[in-house]
Amino acid sequence: MKLIRKSLLHFIFQSELSTTAIKTMNKEGAKKEVLEKTSIISSKSQNYLSDNFDVNNDLQYIDNTYNRVHCDINKIKQMYPDNVKKICFYDKDKAYKEFSNFHNVPFNVNGIDYYTSEHYFQSKKFQYEPRNDSVKEKLNELYKKLLESPAPSHAFRLVREYKEYVDPEWSKEIKPNLLKKDLIMKEAIYYKFSFYPELKHLLLNTGDTILIEDSPTDLYWGIGGNHNEPGRNRLGELLMELRDDFRNNK
Repeated sequence: MKLIRKSLLHFIFQSELSTTAIKTMNKEGAKKEVLEKTSIISSKSQNYLSDNFDVNNDLQYIDNTYNRVHCDINKIKQMYPDNVKKICFYDKDKAYKEFSNFHNVPFNVNGIDYYTSEHYFQSKKFQYEPRNDSVKEKLNELYKKLLESPAPSHAFRLVREYKEYVDPEWSKEIKPNLLKKDLIMKEAIYYKFSFYPELKHLLLNTGDTILIEDSPTDLYWGIGGNHNEPGRNRLGELLMELRDDFRNNK
């Protein structure tokens, strides 16, 4: 039984479900396919294993992963027409993972190294004046920790501890339909994709496909799959805007 549980997790991390399962959205069929292919094991996913998993949790994990891999169809139908092509991105081991802000591609802006576009984005939340000396000292400490932490998830959590110091204009509209944080996000992804020609090429090769950040929780930057209402998908929208800018040599 333990081998079966481990094989389930091995496979779900390494392989997407079949085209038939994708088209029919047959969840039970998808589970059956995973169970039938438990012999496909890769040592790459060893770090994700735990002897504490049980069958119920494994099946729930398959449910959650299945929904993330193939997007929340009902949410997407509320946002975009059925007859247009769509690409979902989010998980670090799935196709188009490079579009995620957590994808580890360091870049340099004005002599400062950023591990990811998430690091750049988070670091800009506090750069405004006026500040008194004690606050500046705290933020300098935060900034140093932020730039030295290679994990984008840690950078995200670290910044939350200092949320009282976030720029009060951060979520305010600076242009019609453009918040200050949108502008900073567009800067972040511009630097990221400009720094790596292969990433720029990947983005341009998506053509006119709708890009969707398939976050299960984020209702602003992603589609918010775990919520009743559809999210804004602002990261997807900004990536499509950047794609148009690159196409028009802006």
